[in-house]
Amino acid sequence: MRKKIKKIRKDLGMNQEEFCSKLNYEITRSNLSKIELGKIAAFAEFIKNVIEIYKKIA
Repeated sequence: MRKKIKKIRKDLGMNQEEFCSKLNYEITRSNLSKIELGKIAAFAEFIKNVIEIYKKIA
């Protein structure tokens, strides 16, 4: 899942700060980095928001 989240962010042409600001979910750039690195797991609500933003922008 972590690789997919990073791929979506990169496909949208966003850095971590930009991606965090677009999500309808409160997450810090630091926590997004940890998710992308596999250091912490992504919550279901976070994943749902990633999918929603991808659908809107892509």
